[in-house]
Amino acid sequence: MATKYKVLGKEYTKSGLIKRLKEIRQTHSINGMLLKQDVKNFVIEAFKVSPQRYKKRIDEVRKITVDEGPQPGGGYVSKSNRCFWLHYNDGTKDNISSNKMFEEPIETEEDIKNNIELICRIACRNSLQPLKKAKVVEDFSNTDFIECPKTGKQLQRGVGTHLDHAQNPDVDIDTSFAGLFEVFWDIVNEKVRISDFKRSDNDDIDTWYFNSELEEWWREMHDDLALLEHIDAKHNMQKGRK
Repeated sequence: MATKYKVLGKEYTKSGLIKRLKEIRQTHSINGMLLKQDVKNFVIEAFKVSPQRYKKRIDEVRKITVDEGPQPGGGYVSKSNRCFWLHYNDGTKDNISSNKMFEEPIETEEDIKNNIELICRIACRNSLQPLKKAKVVEDFSNTDFIECPKTGKQLQRGVGTHLDHAQNPDVDIDTSFAGLFEVFWDIVNEKVRISDFKRSDNDDIDTWYFNSELEEWWREMHDDLALLEHIDAKHNMQKGRK
């Protein structure tokens, strides 16, 4: 039986959904035409159910435009080739191929690692929010300002600040997000056979890759090792995430 994809309450076959996405591209002019909100929502929801959704940062998309698509080896193809461009919250952008997004993944160990890393980033942003909020309250409870360690700018009561991973002087490891994830990956390798992360066709990737046990390991390690610091949000946007 062909796989069905449910987007905004309606079911599509793979070919039907790819066709609908193509129709959207073809009805928008190039040169960066912005998708209207309802169309943007459909495109995002379509890519969220695609097999390759973890290859792109779908949850971080700020807007979507239609423009010329790149070709292998650099440069751009003719203007008749329209492509979706995802514009992210950090100011970067990336093109996306509907056909490639709906290809079934061939998972290597590196693919699995990349998928788990992405979900850890999402966990940091979402499930660890209470920890971050508590730090804002704690840091600004006894003072009117904190100085950004990157720019020296005074951050008034947390306004205009971003909490990011800093180097923890109490531990002898890299405590940037990337450093913490490498420690976590070692933990995963010690406790779980990587082959166990291979999905069958019927497995839900969200549940499979990040069940409650994995999330618990991540949170425990993060709470023990991570050190969050306030930095100027504009500086963070310019320099990118750690």
